Amino acid sequence: MLATCDIDDRLGHLEKGVDLLDQRVGEIDNKLGHVIAMNQEMMIQSNDNFRNMHSVLEESKESLQKSINKIKSQYSSKFQIYLFGGVLFVWTAFVAFVLLS
Repeated sequence: MLATCDIDDRLGHLEKGVDLLDQRVGEIDNKLGHVIAMNQEMMIQSNDNFRNMHSVLEESKESLQKSINKIKSQYSSKFQIYLFGGVLFVWTAFVAFVLLS
């Protein structure tokens, strides 16, 4: 009888320990699920941010390309005017030299 009571006590303690362990594992599982959900949410948000950043960079690239093309056209137009003026001056000087000689 004494051995049976001792075994019943041990089984009771073992069952309480298993219940406590099960409870702690459940808490850890809940925390892990929460961390995984937060990680997924952060990844989705990061993905959205990178998409937005990509579109902003594309718009900036297009704007810069337009500005560069505008500046190139202004400088090439000015260069053409100066070149035409220089050629006209050289031609006028050549004609004056030929006529005056």
